[in-house]
Amino acid sequence: MKKIHVMVTGAGGASGLGTIKSLLKIDDVEVIGADLNPLAVGLYLAHKKALLPKANSKEFISRLIGVLNKEKVDVLIPNTSEEMYPIATNIEEIKKHTSIVVSGPEEIAIADDKLRAHDYLAGKDIPVVRTISVKDEVDIAKAIGELSLPIAIKPRISRGGRGLFICKDPEEVFRSYKQLKEMMPFSDTFFGTGEDDQIICQEHLPGTEYDVNILLNKNSEVVANVPMKAWRWDVHHQLRDIVTEHNKEVQSLAEKATKSLNLKGPIDVEMRFDGDGKLKILEINSRTGGDVELASAAGCNIPHLTAKLSLGEDLKYVDFNDDIVLTRFIGFQTIKRSEIPDEI
Repeated sequence: MKKIHVMVTGAGGASGLGTIKSLLKIDDVEVIGADLNPLAVGLYLAHKKALLPKANSKEFISRLIGVLNKEKVDVLIPNTSEEMYPIATNIEEIKKHTSIVVSGPEEIAIADDKLRAHDYLAGKDIPVVRTISVKDEVDIAKAIGELSLPIAIKPRISRGGRGLFICKDPEEVFRSYKQLKEMMPFSDTFFGTGEDDQIICQEHLPGTEYDVNILLNKNSEVVANVPMKAWRWDVHHQLRDIVTEHNKEVQSLAEKATKSLNLKGPIDVEMRFDGDGKLKILEINSRTGGDVELASAAGCNIPHLTAKLSLGEDLKYVDFNDDIVLTRFIGFQTIKRSEIPDEI
C-alpha cells in the first residue's frame, strides 16, 4: 500500500499536534512533522521530523521547498498563522512541489487581522464583537466609555491568546494597555501594522463560547462544519473542556463568515453569545483550529479530509457526532537526546 506523505508544520502548537494525531489514525498516511523548535513535541509523534526557520525569515520558502522535495511530500498542511501568508504569497512555486489547499494572501491578511476582519464582516452585515482600535491612553479612556466592562484588550495580530487581557475595571484596562504596549511588536508576526496601530479593545461577551472547525474546498464550499461548545471553562485552574454540538445557528454564522471572506481549506472560527442572546464572531483564523483532534474523535477527521481535498478529491459534506468531549491536561513526551535534530 502506497502511503501519502503529509507534512504538518507548527508541530509544537495545539493545531499542529491535533493535526498530527488525527493523521496518525489513518493507515495510508505517513506524517512528517515540522517546526522551528527542535524540541517541539509533535516532531516526536510524527513518523519523520524536519526543522524549518521562522516564517518571516528570507530563507523560509526555499528551506520549506527543500524539505518538500527531500521527503517527497504529497500534501502540505501549514498550521501557524505566521506561515499562512508567505505560503499563500508563494503558492504557485510551492504547488510545483506538493499539493495544498489554502486561502489567498489578501483573504488571509484580512482574516488574521482582528481589526480588518471586524470591519470587513461588519460591512457585510455579519454580527461581530464590537472592536475599537486604540493608539494611546486617550483612546483607552474613550473605549472604556463606549464599551461595557469587562473589556478585552489584545493585539490586532497574534495567535493562541498571546497578549490577551480581560479587564474588569478601568484601572486594569490602563495597566494592561501599558503592559501590552511593552510587549509589542511580536518578532514573529507575519505582517505588520503601524507602530501606534497594533492594539484593539473589544467588548467581552458574557454568553456561551463556541469554537468552530470548518473546512472549505477550493470553491469555498463547506465540507465539514463542527461546532465545539465551551462546557467547563476556568482559565485560572487550566480547565477548558469543550463538547461537540450540532447547532444550526452557530454553523450558519461560521459558514456565512468564512464564505464572505472567500476562505479555503481548514479554518477556525470563534464566536460567543452576548447578553441579549445574539451570536457574534470573535475572530477567524485562516488555519486548522487548535481543537481539531476533537472533530476527529467525533467522526470528522478534518486533517485527513484536507489531505484529500489537496489531492483533488471531490468530497461531499462529512457530518460528526454530538457529545464528544475534549478535556485538556498537562502531558509529557520523553525522547532520547540523539533524536533531537541539530540543523535547520
